[in-house]
Amino acid sequence: MNRDDFPINIFNCDIHDDEDLDTLEYLIRQAREGHIRLVVVDEDIGLAHRYADPERDQHIDADRGNWDVFADNFLPDHHAAFSRDVIGDFVPEPARSDAVAVLAAIMVAASGEPGGDLSTIAAMARQADVGAIRTILEDHGAPAIRDQHAMVVQAVLNGVARRFVKRDPDMPRVSLERWADADPGPILFITAHAPSMKHAPRCVP
Repeated sequence: MNRDDFPINIFNCDIHDDEDLDTLEYLIRQAREGHIRLVVVDEDIGLAHRYADPERDQHIDADRGNWDVFADNFLPDHHAAFSRDVIGDFVPEPARSDAVAVLAAIMVAASGEPGGDLSTIAAMARQADVGAIRTILEDHGAPAIRDQHAMVVQAVLNGVARRFVKRDPDMPRVSLERWADADPGPILFITAHAPSMKHAPRCVP
């Protein structure tokens, strides 16, 4: 079965009134009947708890670290896009672009670790010292990096590391790619406590 045969609907849950709730419940019925694929991004308002069928549906919870991030971000372009999403726009240039480059390099290294996951990325980000950051950036063609600039990048990476938690062993690893390749019917709920998860549906074409 080709995933293109069934449209993927992404419902970013910002429930304001009964009409929004009616829309969600209609989409859930359509998904249960196999007419569409549905991703419900629950911004921590309890929709996964209320609507998810634990026997059928899949659930990614940012607070429980069970996104199989490398199953959905396995190419260099994916690593760069993930890094841009996580770091966001609040960091001024050139620190933002350099932090993205370093985080993408960390993802490449973390992806080679057995069982690598979000907590592996976090651990490597915390371990990146000024010398390692300078080496990564200069290997990517940057001019000589001052220690002060490398320390700014290091602070950004430490902020990223705080967002990722070790996977709860009671939570199975969930991949958006695997979910999208399976038969329609099961709904994917994403409890998004962090920017990395709010942007996760980007991984589903």
